[in-house]
Amino acid sequence: MAGQDWDAIVVGAGVGGAAAAYYLGQMGLKVLVVEKARLPLPRFGCLGNERRRSDDQEWSVILHRSSRRHIESQTKEVSMIRVRDFREVEAEPAGDGVTMRLVIGPGEGAPFFNMRVFEVQPGHASPYHNHWWEHEVFVLSGEGVVKTEQGNTPIHHGSTVFVPGGEMHQFQNAGEGVLRFLCLVPQDWLQGTKKPAA
Repeated sequence: MAGQDWDAIVVGAGVGGAAAAYYLGQMGLKVLVVEKARLPLPRFGCLGNERRRSDDQEWSVILHRSSRRHIESQTKEVSMIRVRDFREVEAEPAGDGVTMRLVIGPGEGAPFFNMRVFEVQPGHASPYHNHWWEHEVFVLSGEGVVKTEQGNTPIHHGSTVFVPGGEMHQFQNAGEGVLRFLCLVPQDWLQGTKKPAA
């Protein structure tokens, strides 16, 4: 192991550590997991979970050095958890009657994903468009419709929406109040990154 170069080192192979290592590996990083106990780890009584090594021991996938440098540059300044009200972030226009707040992104030290809050006024809609990245959406308030090439689907408080990359989509406000939703997207540098083969 001496002399090897790692993208990430995870200390502890419990539930959290194993999950972190697995997902970092899925992102294409070369990961070292350090655990002082003998593997597999014994069970422990926390919400019925187990401490054990994943059956998939191949967590380490080498990614381009440029990606590693990007991650280091984005994370070296992060030293604490950050909490703030989303309304402290300035809303930017994102279409007629639509605003967007980038509440978590590179400026907060997030190296992989951006969290955005969209607000669509009554009678308005986001652009009908597509792009390479996927969306993970959670509706915070209001009522609306997701328009796709397959048709329209109603959404409301508590709805979750997954939009695959390349799919035409639009969020329309069909209610009387503001349609507000969280939208998570990968950062631009991840374009072209391929999921490791199973």
